[in-house]
Amino acid sequence: MAARRLISQDNQLGIMVKKRFQSKTNFSVSIASFVTTPKNMVNPLQGFVYQVTTSDGERMECFVDHDSAQTLTSFCKVLRRFHPEIPILNDKLQESLWVEYIFDKTRAFCQDPDRRRQTVVTCLGRQPNSAVWVFGPNVQLNERGRLIAEDQRKYYWVPNYTPLTDLSRTLSPAEIHLPLSRQALITLLETGRQCLGSNFMSCYAAIAGSVVLFHYETIMEAQAECPVILGQTAHTNGSTIHAWE
Repeated sequence: MAARRLISQDNQLGIMVKKRFQSKTNFSVSIASFVTTPKNMVNPLQGFVYQVTTSDGERMECFVDHDSAQTLTSFCKVLRRFHPEIPILNDKLQESLWVEYIFDKTRAFCQDPDRRRQTVVTCLGRQPNSAVWVFGPNVQLNERGRLIAEDQRKYYWVPNYTPLTDLSRTLSPAEIHLPLSRQALITLLETGRQCLGSNFMSCYAAIAGSVVLFHYETIMEAQAECPVILGQTAHTNGSTIHAWE
């Protein structure tokens, strides 16, 4: 008698019992990429990004670290935590079947010459030793300020990951709506002119100085110095307002 194995059928995982498929989950899985933190991180992390498809045709993507992938129960807990809107069902299963199934999946992925490897995002903005800027889970820009397509991204945003020993300090991105647009800057400049009247140029100077400081590391690499805008005016002339902007 052949040893029982976990197999995929109709976007479900299950086993064959008396030549009939017995479902153990309402989803199937595939591996999209291997994800790891850079070397010498205080809080290292490794795992795979899994693409999950339910028997109802719903799709999702989720990072699962190595420890959480060791059992079907812990794997499903991660899926439910990050995708509570999608019902994830699983029945009791001999865990050795799941371990063997995941091992075969990861081994096949690692043997694929076209396998994808990504690095965990460890900070907001420019990533260490890279020309890539990351501002949120779905916003990565190259050195020319162009949005990087999802299938070309070398960095992966792991929800609730903190690169520090203080586990309460996770990365907190601003909400960014896609596609990217210049309209927000235009609106800011128009509002500054309306609010400050004849003093609007000082507002523009403060905004320009903020943009320069945003590229501080790039400017320092190019010329080893970076100018700083210092707003100093008489009382009621708007310097504090500019600083808040």
